[in-house]
Amino acid sequence: MGGVGHEGKNAVTSLDGAIAHNEEIDTIKTDFVQDVANTYDSMFLSDTVENLNPALNDWVDESTGGLQTELPSPLKDTTALSFLSAMRYETAWEGQVHSKSIDFTTLSGEKVTVDGYSTGEKTIGWEVDGGTIIELPTRSTDPTYVFYPDDTIDPNELTAEDWNTDDAGGFDVFVTLPAVDFESQTDLVENKDAIALEHLTDSEKGCGLADYSVTENVFITLVIQNTTLRIDDKGIAASAVTQTDAVDGAAPDREAPVSITVDRPYALMTTSESSGWALMYATITDPSTATN
Repeated sequence: MGGVGHEGKNAVTSLDGAIAHNEEIDTIKTDFVQDVANTYDSMFLSDTVENLNPALNDWVDESTGGLQTELPSPLKDTTALSFLSAMRYETAWEGQVHSKSIDFTTLSGEKVTVDGYSTGEKTIGWEVDGGTIIELPTRSTDPTYVFYPDDTIDPNELTAEDWNTDDAGGFDVFVTLPAVDFESQTDLVENKDAIALEHLTDSEKGCGLADYSVTENVFITLVIQNTTLRIDDKGIAASAVTQTDAVDGAAPDREAPVSITVDRPYALMTTSESSGWALMYATITDPSTATN
């Protein structure tokens, strides 16, 4: 996991991992945990919780390039192991962008005026069932796409099939996008049923952690993710830090570029060029509440 991605002058993509062990809980197989960390090229720390918390805060700060500065949740004295992953994605725009106000219709139907940016660089769009997919003109080799629905819908209802462009014809487009700047925290344990992980905290289900302890009774107590997303005149900056704590026991032809203003709820997805996996997925229903 550690070191995945690339870094350049105008674009950074990285995915790093860390495993922290509370040394005051002596039933953990530290050699096994160290081997797991080495396998995934992740940092391994074994210390008291008092020392682990500031050390891991420093790791979060460094791994996200300062987009986040601390753990989603401080480690507790009862925590035996903590598994962390940090994603960082930053990219400059290709070409110049220009400020422009957007009259945006929120999911509730309210009309709001928000700050936005028009890209001066031509990019590509695809007409698909229910909307238009637009690749944003960035300097990163890991592309970011917008799904702009035909109507005001909840973008959380989009599926992987909606993003399929295999049978869609591409066309040139200039895009105007709302400015966004927000932080959020999601408790995946509270939402485990919605993401089909209803057995996430069941000790009898194992969750793959039995080998980490001589008691074979390690189970997950917390899975939490902090995310940041900023879209401004400089480009796109995003990060996600996920913490898992465990205790023991076809489109028509177009000849000229068109201009599209993203003025209703939309989805944003960044994918890895090498693997095709989604690095970031966000839905924006009201940019006026997601902008400082």
